[in-house]
Amino acid sequence: MRETLYTDPDNWRIAASMINVGVAYMEMGKIDPAMEYHTRALKFRKRIRYERLDNSYFNLAALLVRMGKPNEAESMYRKVPGIENITEDDLLNDDRPRGASGLQVLSMIREQQSRIEDSLSLAMKVLEFRRGKFGGHSKHSIRSVELVIFYLN
Repeated sequence: MRETLYTDPDNWRIAASMINVGVAYMEMGKIDPAMEYHTRALKFRKRIRYERLDNSYFNLAALLVRMGKPNEAESMYRKVPGIENITEDDLLNDDRPRGASGLQVLSMIREQQSRIEDSLSLAMKVLEFRRGKFGGHSKHSIRSVELVIFYLN
């Protein structure tokens, strides 16, 4: 829809709309259309040379986790440009919450790989970051708390 609303066919907001549709499908459990929209958004961002591709890769990795494909999800996570040079602390020191979102996805990957201690450690770091940034009531903080409770039980 946004593609028809914007006169500039290279407007980055078109990809943002695709991502929002993909997230909506993902939340509804409709993995195939979610994958389609997230893939389209990534291709669009690459075409317009958008600098921040990280959350597109994180979203695709999260979908692969939901499909029960943790190793493919980790491969997708590792496609983030420059990720090999970024530490967990770098991601959590970022002023944008997208770095924490990436670590949350990595935590979910580790959970499916049965690397529970690694997963819990990442989940705790994400929780601390989000509590400091947003308080304890954001949906992201709640998801982190749910992960921690799951591991402690």
